Amino acid sequence: MERVLIDTFIVPEESKAEFLEGAHKSQSFIRTLPGFVEGFLYEKKDGENRYNFLTTAVWENEEAFENAKKAVAIELLRCAEIRSGFPHLRPQIFE
Repeated sequence: MERVLIDTFIVPEESKAEFLEGAHKSQSFIRTLPGFVEGFLYEKKDGENRYNFLTTAVWENEEAFENAKKAVAIELLRCAEIRSGFPHLRPQIFE
């Protein structure tokens, strides 16, 4: 059975460009992982809700999802190590 991951984000307008750049990089990476089916990024344009971005990722099954979580964690650590020599490129937290 497919596994669907849905994440919601609150992104201030001044952080929108940086958030989108990071989201596109993340999506590019997860699309390369075995078992990835599809994923989307949505932006809320109107209406009442504190979340203004939503991402989805669909995995073939639970095993593919669990393997993807491990691969993403390793990739995040790798990226953090690369950035450690470049303090201005440290990850940002979006609420």
